[in-house]
Amino acid sequence: MRVKNIKDADIKLLEYKDYYLEKSNEYKGKWKELFKNNNPIHLEIGMGKGKFLKESAKLNPNINYIGIEKSSTILLKAVRMISETKLKNIYLLNIDASNLLDYFASSEIAHIYLNFSDPWPKDRHAKRRLTAPSFLRKYQDILVNNGVIEIKTDNENLFNYSLETLEEAKFLIKEQSSNFDSKKRNIVETEYEQKFKESNKAIYYIKVVKMTAKKRMKLYEDLANLHGPSGDEGQVRDYLLKAYRAEADEILRDGLGSVFGMKKGKEGEPVIMIAGHMDEVGGMVTRLQENGFVKFINIGGVVPHVWVSQNVVIQTAKGKVKGVVGSVPPHMGAAGEITMESLFIDVGAESKKDLEKYGIKPGDFLTFENDYYVTKNKNRIVSKAWDNRFGTGMALEVFRELKNIEHPNTVICGATVQEEVGLRGAKTSSQMVKPDLFIAIDVSPVGDATPGPGDSFGKLNGGFLIRFYDPGNIMNPKMLEYVEGLAKKHKIDYQFFLSKGGTDAAIAQYAGSGCFSITIGLPGRYIHSNTSMIDVRDVEAVKAIVLEIIKDFSKERLLELKQ
Repeated sequence: MRVKNIKDADIKLLEYKDYYLEKSNEYKGKWKELFKNNNPIHLEIGMGKGKFLKESAKLNPNINYIGIEKSSTILLKAVRMISETKLKNIYLLNIDASNLLDYFASSEIAHIYLNFSDPWPKDRHAKRRLTAPSFLRKYQDILVNNGVIEIKTDNENLFNYSLETLEEAKFLIKEQSSNFDSKKRNIVETEYEQKFKESNKAIYYIKVVKMTAKKRMKLYEDLANLHGPSGDEGQVRDYLLKAYRAEADEILRDGLGSVFGMKKGKEGEPVIMIAGHMDEVGGMVTRLQENGFVKFINIGGVVPHVWVSQNVVIQTAKGKVKGVVGSVPPHMGAAGEITMESLFIDVGAESKKDLEKYGIKPGDFLTFENDYYVTKNKNRIVSKAWDNRFGTGMALEVFRELKNIEHPNTVICGATVQEEVGLRGAKTSSQMVKPDLFIAIDVSPVGDATPGPGDSFGKLNGGFLIRFYDPGNIMNPKMLEYVEGLAKKHKIDYQFFLSKGGTDAAIAQYAGSGCFSITIGLPGRYIHSNTSMIDVRDVEAVKAIVLEIIKDFSKERLLELKQ
């Protein structure tokens, strides 16, 4: 509907300072201070003339309401009406929904309303819909855990589109209706809703809830809790085989133990291979001492001081044996740098015979005992083995989403073995597949918390990492431009990353006669230790860019990148 613009509407809005906030970005993270209470905040996006917001604020004085509208003319009409009510629990903002994160902090909003937003019916305009993935990622950020989104529309196509995107974004769909009546639910009707009902037009309704980080990341928690150091990835492999067999057209396995599922695309179209790696850093038993202590070596890159006083689990033929890593303390004469030779595992045994009775022997593998938890931040999770059960889980999650997207490619997702000790599984599996594009999904150590060089890269909640350089793989300039362009187009947060280490992409680039090989990284703190921290918002960015690459890639795109 066309609205006749009111001359100087943006200036006239300034007359209503009790309700209209000109510099509203100043209140990011401080909205409850502005309302002077701790009541939940509800946000209507595209509030129109304000009837829904006004009536809701009247009915619910213990809820704070914010309405946003990008048209200053429409907002002026709304603020004139609302100013007559003398309500104290409502503010109006003249902003565009694409800029939500400039105005609202993480976990600041309890409820979002999308009432009869523009359906943008043409497919080429889909990204403008308020339930497009780029908008849903913003809602995920600003909503509290278990925060709610309610959607009303008269457009069946938008209704169906929204159900798909909301499910893909891991919102829990609590209710959906194709014949909704607000009055029967004691919910405030909008002006559009009243008109549509009078003309017997169907009203479509969706109610969803934001998953808690714990629930959203259940797949990753299950994977992180598994035992799987390099060379002993059997538990992880069994988990993946069961998962991929339920989804794949075909299962691919190399001789070392790497596992992949295949979804076949159109003949003649590219083959995309997406891989995490199953293995984590850990250790191996080398000797049983007469005094009952266990000597061990590193499997993968763990600096010796990380082991000190850590609880570990030794995987034996008889089962798990827990112990603690000990060393000679300084006040008992130890001095100098901690070395692996000075470390031992104490499982409580009194002799070598006890160790043998427990089933411990040289060659047994060990990992850190896990303490998986969601931090007070609610977006950040601490666990062992994020490197790289995250990539393992993300490859599986992407594979499960393939049925919901359109693309021409054959996509092969899974996980390699023994990455931490020389990229071994990637060498065999990539030669088996010979992909046109290999995407390694891995966790990389960011420099936002730990002391390091002034040119360190990356931070939590900065988006996925574009690894443009590491010693084993220099990202092709055209591929770099391509990935960055997709991220910009779809408004996916990203950050450039330089690494001194490597990923499976370094060896996969030699597959066949050579292929495009890139790393899409997740920022992680404290990796290659007993525990590390990641941010769920970065997880969503990684998933988003990988799916967009799959949807955009084709034989034409491949030829274009090769030129």
